[in-house]
Amino acid sequence: MFLFFLLLIALPAFGQSLDPGAIGRAGTHDLSIKSGSALLWNPAVLAQTKDFRVSWELPSITGSVANNAFSVRYWNNQIASDTFFDEGEKQAILDRIPNNGWRANLQGSVPALGFTYNRFGFNASVEAAESANAPRELVRLAMMGNEIDRNIAFGHVANDAQIYGDYSVGFGYKFDQEVMPELLFGVGFHFYQGFWLLKVIRSDVNLLTTHEAMYTSGIIQTVTSTAGDGVGFDLGGMATLSDKWQVGLAFQQLGARMTWQVKENHQLSFYTDSAGVAWGDERLGSSDFVDSVLHKEDYKYPGGEVETTLSPVMQLNGRYLPNPKWTILGDVSARFRESVKGPAGLDVAVASEYRTLPGLVLESGLGLGNLWGPRIGVGAGLRFNLYELDAGWCWNGGLFNNARGAAFGLTQRLNF
Repeated sequence: MFLFFLLLIALPAFGQSLDPGAIGRAGTHDLSIKSGSALLWNPAVLAQTKDFRVSWELPSITGSVANNAFSVRYWNNQIASDTFFDEGEKQAILDRIPNNGWRANLQGSVPALGFTYNRFGFNASVEAAESANAPRELVRLAMMGNEIDRNIAFGHVANDAQIYGDYSVGFGYKFDQEVMPELLFGVGFHFYQGFWLLKVIRSDVNLLTTHEAMYTSGIIQTVTSTAGDGVGFDLGGMATLSDKWQVGLAFQQLGARMTWQVKENHQLSFYTDSAGVAWGDERLGSSDFVDSVLHKEDYKYPGGEVETTLSPVMQLNGRYLPNPKWTILGDVSARFRESVKGPAGLDVAVASEYRTLPGLVLESGLGLGNLWGPRIGVGAGLRFNLYELDAGWCWNGGLFNNARGAAFGLTQRLNF
């Protein structure tokens, strides 16, 4: 059942968590955009002096879904089609799955409210994320079946699904000095409100098949919750080096963790006795006989707590204006811990913006790193005195049908 669930969610797409407006730039942030969403990546942006005092976020959305093994084309042609696989085709599918397992990730974000006033900002969004992992041995067992005299052991069957609210406040501060045109700092505070959690916290299965019998044992434990809370902090800095150069450095989600009040613990354990399930036994077709040999215990009980974390992130940004129409952007970020939002690792991205007409900006970007592979983004934006919009699409591991991922984002705001 769990493998079937993975098949449903493992549609190819981009799995790295992103600000909606940055998706068309392959995840690269623009230091010149002052909005409440800056609290999701660098609160120092709030300290910038702009022509407007107040900005309001309008309805925005972002979503992504990813896996680390199959492109859209391969999935549709080889797996989703109603065909029978021979041994070679099964092995070809298995060869695409890394040794650390088949991973899938689903994310969505709906910014509900955001605004800035002078150098203060507020942002509220609903975040949904799910990360699942099926060990390669589990996929092999599902496709190839049992193998005689081969002990099959797999743990680390993982599924972590969360929906929570992220309410953040912050402010920026301009440090007066004479070395550079601007030196800005910012602090952000996050309060996380958990709405729903489903998490596998333990899994361990062993299976041995001989010519005489099958021996198996295992335990799977899950928890569900509908209430949780937690906090996190951000620190940011930003400097305007010249009329062409800006750089920023931020430390995000410091100490970010959530404590969930467990609604239900569900533990399933099973094992065969020393006789195993014997082949050739005339009683093998009897469910009573199988139940007498394959022992199962199923417990459900309420209470307790479980803790989840969001990975600390260090992010370095750069912005360069070679001329009034072109802007070059860069982004390097390091995620220090795997979480429901994605794997640990290093991301590098570059992007460009080109102003073709007054108010119209074309965007593109290229990113490398993380579990999901290289990514390409395209987008467009509108920049008017009162209204700003960014919309973009991003693919990872290829383009269109050859991609293992895609994400879409749209963000818009009013400035006064």
